[in-house]
Parts: sequence; structure tokens; C-alpha cells
Amino acid sequence: MIEINKTFIERLRYVYRFSQVRRLHDESVAEHSYYTTIYAWMFLQIWKQDNPLSVVNNVEHITLLKGLFHDIAEGLTGDYIRSFKYHNAELKKMIDREEILYLESELRDKEIPGAMEILNYNSCAKEPHNTSGQMIIFADLYSVYNYIVQEIENGNQDIRNALVDMREYAHSIKDLKIFRESEKLKKTYEDMLKHLKKLEVI
Repeated sequence: MIEINKTFIERLRYVYRFSQVRRLHDESVAEHSYYTTIYAWMFLQIWKQDNPLSVVNNVEHITLLKGLFHDIAEGLTGDYIRSFKYHNAELKKMIDREEILYLESELRDKEIPGAMEILNYNSCAKEPHNTSGQMIIFADLYSVYNYIVQEIENGNQDIRNALVDMREYAHSIKDLKIFRESEKLKKTYEDMLKHLKKLEVI
């Protein structure tokens, strides 16, 4: 019998994000993955309203699985500090490559059910060239946004340091096709940007 509860997957509830700053609420990778999945599904429903003839078969199923597994490797590696991982393009490529290799090895060694499907949905979770990947990119960002807003509103001023990096990343996804295809999604994105800018000057 495979004791899944004793594998690295269980550690996702103990790996906390934003480890470089003081936090009022410790958000685990498991919690973040859940919110990312929920937001991605909701964003997809909004997009479908504006694109009823463009719905791809199984897009909901694929989006949900990408959301669930997009950060699963962090049960092995921990949560990388974004400013470190992204400050050098070659470093990010190397980390991404080694992360996938390490995840593949662990999934096979521990005989995790559906190992190759997990690996596939993890490695292609944020593909920018398809609808499901774009949903995950936006939902992942939106989950971080909501966490930071919650922390600031509850009195955590230390986490404001993350606002600049987040706003820069938020601007980098402005050309996602889903924003051109859905006015409601575009407005959600633009409202988020306005709020981030406002938080920086308060």
C-alpha cells in the first residue's frame, strides 16, 4: 500500500510562502494552490460568457488540474523567494529544469499514483499560449494579490516591500490574450493594478 500521506505531497501544508518577511497569517503552498485553482476556475467561467463558441473540450478539467499541481514541486524544494529566482533569466531556467527533473524522480521513486499526469500538469501549468495556462498565470497572481492585501489590511506593513515586485510582474502579463477576449477579465486585471498602485502610496 502506498502511504501518500507520508510523501512530499503532505509537506505542501507546511511550506510557507513569503518566508523573507514577517507574516500575520502563514499561507502554505497547499492553501495558495487551492485559491489559485478556485480563481482560475472562476476566471474561466467569466471568459466562457464572453467566448461561448471558443470553449475547448476539457478546458475546465485541464485548468483545475493545472491549478492543483502548479506548485507541487515546492513540497520538495520549498518556496523560492521571487526576487532571487527571477533576477537572472538563466538562473530561472536552471531552477525550472532541475525542479522538473527532481519532481519526476521523486514521483517515480515513491510510486505516486498518476505520477506522469502530475508531472505533465505541473510542467505545462503556466503555458502562455493556451487558455488554461493563461488562466493559471492570472489566478496565481491574483491569489498573491489577495494575500498581500489581506496582510496589509490587517496591519502588516512589512509586506509592503513585496508590492513593487508584484506590480512589475502584474504589468508583465498585460498582453495575455484572455484580457483581449473578455472585457470582464480585463477590468478585473486593471482594477487589481489600480489597487496595487494605490497601496504603494498609502
